Amino acid sequence: MFEQPRAWELEADVVHELDVIRARGVSGQVRSTDGEPVPDASLLLQTKRGRASGRTDSAGAFAISLPDVRPCDGCDSSKSLAQCRAPEVEPADRQASLLVWAPGFAPRELELSLEHIEGLDIPLEPPAAPIQGTVRGTDGTLPGTRTMVLATNHDWDADQHAAAVASDGSFQLVDLAEAEYRLRVVRDGQELAVRERVATGDTVDLRAAISSRPIDLEIIVVDDHGRPQSGVRVDGGPLRGELTDALGRVSADEVLPGSYGLRVHAPGCSVIRAQVEIGADEPSPRREVVRLPPVC
Repeated sequence: MFEQPRAWELEADVVHELDVIRARGVSGQVRSTDGEPVPDASLLLQTKRGRASGRTDSAGAFAISLPDVRPCDGCDSSKSLAQCRAPEVEPADRQASLLVWAPGFAPRELELSLEHIEGLDIPLEPPAAPIQGTVRGTDGTLPGTRTMVLATNHDWDADQHAAAVASDGSFQLVDLAEAEYRLRVVRDGQELAVRERVATGDTVDLRAAISSRPIDLEIIVVDDHGRPQSGVRVDGGPLRGELTDALGRVSADEVLPGSYGLRVHAPGCSVIRAQVEIGADEPSPRREVVRLPPVC
């Protein structure tokens, strides 16, 4: 990828030679410590100003570019320079980090002084021992569906992992670095438990703060005349892109008390935002009607 070192000023009916420079970036190969290429590894190149992502091909090769902010031109003279680079300003953020991860390997972070780096050789180590354990409510009950355990490396915020909690309450976090992780139990966007420091290889028992029984939630989407609307997408909280049926309904079971923001998107209509408040000890199922505006 290439970028402009300076703004181009052109005149009609005049042939100009336009100069470019190679954008800052990095290319190379990701391999195992045994020297085997690692295909389909993920890479994230980032500075304070921007980021770019990429993946390795079947030979473990990759190339990522991160162009700088464009140079300012005459059209920017009356505007702020926030979206362009003045001629005397050098490209910013030379320091960059390159994050690399792949299934079956420990993630890795490299600190780079970014120009255009070619032929970078990145070996990935085998993963550390998994973190595993169980999640239960404070009374010993199972936490229910859609419960996740999220892990963040204490020394490296970009190293994050997630594992679904099985029906028996068990979970396992894999492909970890040799480090300590902060664990969070989350369901439908609500944080139910936190364990600040857990080392790889540990087995933990996490207790989720569930203060009252969950309920079944039903959302009914209607038009401005109260007629049910089918094929409307509903996202947010316990809902993951479900489409309303012929009666305008979508539903989720075992929803905990709390506040949930929903995004309702009907064909040909802008996204409608709705807030659903579920109190403790509400009757089940709880029905909530979302009315679309007349323009839909």
